[in-house]
Amino acid sequence: IVWAKTYSSKISMSLLQTATDALQTIFSSAFTLILSLLSFFLLPVFFYYMICNFESIRNGILSLIPRRYQVEGSGLVDRIGTVLNGYIRGVLLNCCVLGSIYALGWWLVGVKFGLLLGLATGVLSIIPYVGCSLGFLAALGVTFASFAGWGTSGGLAGVFAAVQALDATILTPHLVGG
Repeated sequence: IVWAKTYSSKISMSLLQTATDALQTIFSSAFTLILSLLSFFLLPVFFYYMICNFESIRNGILSLIPRRYQVEGSGLVDRIGTVLNGYIRGVLLNCCVLGSIYALGWWLVGVKFGLLLGLATGVLSIIPYVGCSLGFLAALGVTFASFAGWGTSGGLAGVFAAVQALDATILTPHLVGG
């Protein structure tokens, strides 16, 4: 009976520790997921706010600059606005081009829902590395789920590699960096 009490206590503690660890992992993962989704949806709202209220933001920044530096500060703030405007336009144009190329390429090699997946990958490409990776994994999952042969899977990977090379060497330097 003493033996049963000792081992039942140890087993109870072990189960309690395992349950605690599992709950901690579940809540931590859920919290991370919620924060990621919140960031994903708040980022466009933030950019929209910045675009709509740029003049009032600009005037607020200029009001913080002493009067004797107002002319230089105004020029600097205008230059920052021009550079940010060009960067945002370049990134959006790059995403449109990437989405079009992915859609066309995946459709041509026979990926099921290739047009939709390609356009979605282009939209997600606004998030560096994550967007194109998620799009590729989704397309790969669809390709394996509707397995039509290794040619389609190889074509999918080939188009992805070619578009990534094109993006890194030509598109991003000219559209975003130019």
